[in-house]
Amino acid sequence: AWAFASDNIRVASVQFQLDGANIGPLLTSGPYRIDWDTTTAADGVYSLTAVATDAAGNTTASSPVTVMVQNAAPTVTGETPAPGATGLSTSAPNITATFSEAVQPGTISFVLKDSAGNIVAGSSTYNSATNTATLTPSGALDPSKTYTVTLSGAQDLAGNPMVPFSWSFTTTTTVINATIWPSTATPSVASANDASAQELG
Repeated sequence: AWAFASDNIRVASVQFQLDGANIGPLLTSGPYRIDWDTTTAADGVYSLTAVATDAAGNTTASSPVTVMVQNAAPTVTGETPAPGATGLSTSAPNITATFSEAVQPGTISFVLKDSAGNIVAGSSTYNSATNTATLTPSGALDPSKTYTVTLSGAQDLAGNPMVPFSWSFTTTTTVINATIWPSTATPSVASANDASAQELG
């Protein structure tokens, strides 16, 4: 923090104050500047001022400057599916994580891996209104498999990075929305009697 002070006779000293309490030494010569270690203050909003005293003992306080201290890193306060959950849908596992505070969307790394450690393709979104990230796999997951979700890299608005967070879940034994035909397949005959029908499954 720094301040500029002048007087028609002489500035005797400048004292910085945080919410009315002195911080740093009493400065008796310019430049009027201090280094403030914000980790010594709890997270929150503060009012920073500089109080100048002239040779006659008259004092004048500067206009207050609002300062936000944010030292704590973001954490995950809620996740779905729940850690260790079983029987999850292979088509819609609903993978989400909610942060303790707002984070920068571009810093979020949201990764899903199968039991062999292979990354499952997917995309992620972030809802700034709820501080919630959602991971959507590109396709259906395998049944009866354990998957691990890892969330890392997310930084809050002050640039504090999160500690990586992981949890696992297991999918259901039932195959959902599966097909043996590609989505582009079309029958050559729209409707016809089949004298030799085959039952699958």
